[in-house]
Amino acid sequence: MRRSCILLTISLLLAGVHGARGQGFSFLHITDTHVGAAGREQALGHLAAAVGRMSPKPAFVVNTGDLTDLGTPEQLRRYAELASALTVPSHAVPGSHDVRWSPTVKAGFEATVGPRHRSFQHGGCHFVLLDSTIALSHRGHIDRAQLRWLQGDLRRLRRGTPVFVFVHHPVGRMPRQIENEDELLRILAPYRVAALFAGHGHADAAWTVNGIPVFMARGLHEGSYHRVEVGDEKVRVLRAIEGPDRPVEIASLPLAGRPAASVAFAWDDAQVPLLARRRFVAELRDERGRATDDRVTAEYAIGGAAPQPMERDARDKESVSFMAQFATRELVAGAHALTVILTAADGVVYRREESFVVERLQGEPRFAWETPFPAGDAVRSSVAPSSNGVVFGSLDGRLTSLSIGHGRRRWVASTRAP
Repeated sequence: MRRSCILLTISLLLAGVHGARGQGFSFLHITDTHVGAAGREQALGHLAAAVGRMSPKPAFVVNTGDLTDLGTPEQLRRYAELASALTVPSHAVPGSHDVRWSPTVKAGFEATVGPRHRSFQHGGCHFVLLDSTIALSHRGHIDRAQLRWLQGDLRRLRRGTPVFVFVHHPVGRMPRQIENEDELLRILAPYRVAALFAGHGHADAAWTVNGIPVFMARGLHEGSYHRVEVGDEKVRVLRAIEGPDRPVEIASLPLAGRPAASVAFAWDDAQVPLLARRRFVAELRDERGRATDDRVTAEYAIGGAAPQPMERDARDKESVSFMAQFATRELVAGAHALTVILTAADGVVYRREESFVVERLQGEPRFAWETPFPAGDAVRSSVAPSSNGVVFGSLDGRLTSLSIGHGRRRWVASTRAP
């Protein structure tokens, strides 16, 4: 009798789990509310009224940045006050307008609105909110500490868990908005990302990057936001463009996302800056390993130049890989970006970026020394000369001095902000 009760209890628990998932849920994606600018605040009030009419109500709302127009403490407090009227949980990430006017405003954002990046679970799905902003800048960059956190966060997921990503700056669109978006895409590649939502561009748009569907909305005050309905197997993305009560479906996606795939890359010669030509190889890899579909095609581009075709690597007898080479004669001395573009058999495009350096022996500056110094994060400013050394700042809030003669560290000073 006791065993029957235990089995019955387990069966009821499992039925409860599947029943909750079977009912599905929805959430709202809003962006660019710009609280503080004339005529913008009423949009949040209209949304709160719309949420009150929705049946069933959305599980939560996510705002992908530019919550305020100037990021002042008063505007951040006003946003938090207006968001509290939504009657459902609300989450938000910073946008460029929230941080570009003050080097210390990110601390104020966390104190008033909440963490700048975080994750949570709902309905068997994983939701990741990222901070792509740079203090005092309109452009985007995801700092190294946050990328490390993201790697650890995703590694803890059960295999196949659907993932939704929210970030202010769009990913996979030209001109590039997040300087190191390639690092982000490499981290996301092994996981089942159902969709990524962004703002910043003030446009209703949708595209795909490395197999990930990306959706951008106009500012909430411009009458646009997304209602996302998550079912057992499908995700419906609807856009409220004619009014909050008449959303229009713009996409129906598999909840499991696409099978993970990425571009594998290697230089086929030494990373020597004096080489007259560079050669490299690449292939598309998925969850099963190396791709073997003959319909895969490959191109590459250097900087903003037009893409050039890559050829099949005849040396590879086990999979479909590609190779190419280019002369460095026409390239100026310094660092360059190589983009490899592989198109899968179903037309989905996958990209990967690699850097390389070109040096000249005559007529242009030469390297005096090179050292693999581990800066804490990206260096966005010019390197400044000082007595017997050079000084640079990095986004982790550190100022570093290296000696001119051999590149050894002389000192490091911590600052309160980038």
